[in-house]
Amino acid sequence: VLKFELEDFRGAVIDFDNAIKFLGKCSFPSDTKLKNLKSFALGSLGRFTEVKQIMEIAIDNFVPKESWNWDTQRFEANYRDKAESMYLLGLALVELGYTEEGCGQLSSSGELGYHQAYETIRDRCK
Repeated sequence: VLKFELEDFRGAVIDFDNAIKFLGKCSFPSDTKLKNLKSFALGSLGRFTEVKQIMEIAIDNFVPKESWNWDTQRFEANYRDKAESMYLLGLALVELGYTEEGCGQLSSSGELGYHQAYETIRDRCK
């Protein structure tokens, strides 16, 4: 994550690959967040085809985490990581020229609570 914060995206991609491999050997419930960070780094390097491939798999394999909602006093499914994956997929699709499909992903991301998607839609989906 440090390489990512320092914007060393090539190094970050390698680190995220290693972390994802490590998670595959453990009992952690999801590696979606790591895949999202890796995809952001790949996108920053202009590698949108790889972002598309990774995000499609992450979305297909997503398992929501349950978290306690203090307002409703019950556990609720958390789709934050999936919304971010859909956002990143949408950006990649737009960059690859699949504007309609990409804008659809961005819209779905916004519906799941990723509010930055709506600003991106205004800018990129005309």
